[in-house]
Amino acid sequence: MLGVIPQLTPADLDGKNDDRTRDMYVHENPKSSIAECCRSLRTNILFSAADRELKTIVVCSANQREGKTTSVIYLGTTMAQSGQRTLLIDTDMRRPRLHKSTGVALTRGCRTS
Repeated sequence: MLGVIPQLTPADLDGKNDDRTRDMYVHENPKSSIAECCRSLRTNILFSAADRELKTIVVCSANQREGKTTSVIYLGTTMAQSGQRTLLIDTDMRRPRLHKSTGVALTRGCRTS
């Protein structure tokens, strides 16, 4: 096990229990204990591959609504905040949500500068 990301409580979310508020929590609260847990996870992932350059991380699970998108956004946020180039790709063909949380248009082959 490389780390744990605690579940947000209603108090953490200030009464807003929507996907975007939950997904962007670490970005909007970088000094929170949850953000610190994500930084610890990031560090442990990077140290687990210390002998080679880590270029790709895949997050998956067997069931829906287990926190994949939220975890990816948290991990991507902490990677980007540490100065690493970060690209998040949503490959959920049934229920893509990454675009909604990040505010990026859902278009095929979208590229921003």
